[in-house]
Amino acid sequence: MTRLLAIDWDRREARCLLASTSGRKFQVLWAGAAPLVDVADAGGDSYTDIGGSLRAALDEQAVRGMRTLVAIDRASVDLMTFTLPPAKDAELPELVAHQAMRESPLAGEDAAIDFTPVTEDPTEPRQVIAAVLGPQQFRRIQQICTAAGVRPRRIVLRALAAASCYTNYLQPEAEEALILVNVLADEADLTVLAGRRPVFLRTVRLPAGLDEEGTAARLAGEIHRTLLVAQQGPLAGRGADRLVLFGGRDEHPLLAARLEEELSLPLTVVDPFKAAGLAGSVAPEQPGRFAALVGMLRDEAAGRPHAIDFLHPKQPPKPIDRRRPILAAAALVLVVLCGIGYHTYTQIADLDETNQELAAQLDELNALLKKASAQRQLIEAVRLWKAGEVNWLDELRDLSLRLPPSRDVILSRLSMTPGRAGGGQLHLSGLVRDPLVVTEIERRLREAQHRDVRSQRITPREGEGYTRTFEISATVVPRTKDQYAAALQALAGR
Repeated sequence: MTRLLAIDWDRREARCLLASTSGRKFQVLWAGAAPLVDVADAGGDSYTDIGGSLRAALDEQAVRGMRTLVAIDRASVDLMTFTLPPAKDAELPELVAHQAMRESPLAGEDAAIDFTPVTEDPTEPRQVIAAVLGPQQFRRIQQICTAAGVRPRRIVLRALAAASCYTNYLQPEAEEALILVNVLADEADLTVLAGRRPVFLRTVRLPAGLDEEGTAARLAGEIHRTLLVAQQGPLAGRGADRLVLFGGRDEHPLLAARLEEELSLPLTVVDPFKAAGLAGSVAPEQPGRFAALVGMLRDEAAGRPHAIDFLHPKQPPKPIDRRRPILAAAALVLVVLCGIGYHTYTQIADLDETNQELAAQLDELNALLKKASAQRQLIEAVRLWKAGEVNWLDELRDLSLRLPPSRDVILSRLSMTPGRAGGGQLHLSGLVRDPLVVTEIERRLREAQHRDVRSQRITPREGEGYTRTFEISATVVPRTKDQYAAALQALAGR
């Protein structure tokens, strides 16, 4: 019997799922969610201790030192969709890596790049969904796992693991186009499936403090936007046939009713524990949040490859090495020659060993000196950067509250980039119903102390509803937490 552990987290809680597998038998032993705890570091700044919160939850169940699967959210990676020339599956890893290097700023030598094909025919252009996990985010995940006392065996994409739970274990025969909705503590994964394959992924952040009705209204609007974008892209004009909501019997009643009323699509609510043959297992109070964990544990137990695994990304097959027999013969000759000259070589080897030990000690001392110098430079650079950094989470919340409602504007692209000398740059593009809405957006951005706010282009477009496309850029000035709080209070009082 083998025990497996799956974990994931968002900004409010960490989730754990412990299961045992023996042959075809699969049983969940424990499922739990732990709220994330904020702690203060030596400098007095508080941060969310994900690793410590996970460790406390695992220690209560005496869960230590086992194979662990980690699911990460969409925001942790750079996700791209490529259309590549016709190619066999063995040729795709090299093509994807080359394209990712060109298009993703995170794709470097230390980045993890993996992909999942959307189309299968090697004689037609191949469409793939590629994901790049940058080295900084990779180290952060490793640090969280170390603090939690676990060693990751897989690092998978949460939305694709939830999709596998549905397509492989809940509805394996389903071929229609549908939208999977996986609601978590403070965000929701929206995944568009076509022919049992994921073709479009989104993660929606849910503002803090929303009640169930507000959450339902927000998600209904985001699902509608997701459907519009998917129809223009991967669904090629085709609408969705159905909505699928992960959840228990009484987990999302208001949301389910709101989605059926506003989107006019058939809705199916599925419990990942009961519908996946785990009815006799230990189930949590909100089983819908564990869909991704159930999916990746079932895949691991069945030996099914994960759609994306950053610890084991897809690689081109290794070419046959025809030099091996020659090298083996040469090694045999070398062994014979070494045996003949062994007695003479012994004394020289002792001297060489002493020299190597001294050289190794010198290298260690040089490395320590170099590391200390690099750390001093890094500390100074971080200090200068910290003085002018922008709190992008607060900035994003402030922006979401200032933008006009969705009936007036739809954002198609939002980029926030830090500036080299502090502050940052904000770039918005999307659709509006009226050019006056663009003027209103500019005014609200200036209210938020943004500088150099300007519209780069406003272009008419055909179609009903949203008649203009626009692009706006602005310079973001760093603000303190108190300034953000004051702005939030002022906006709430409007």
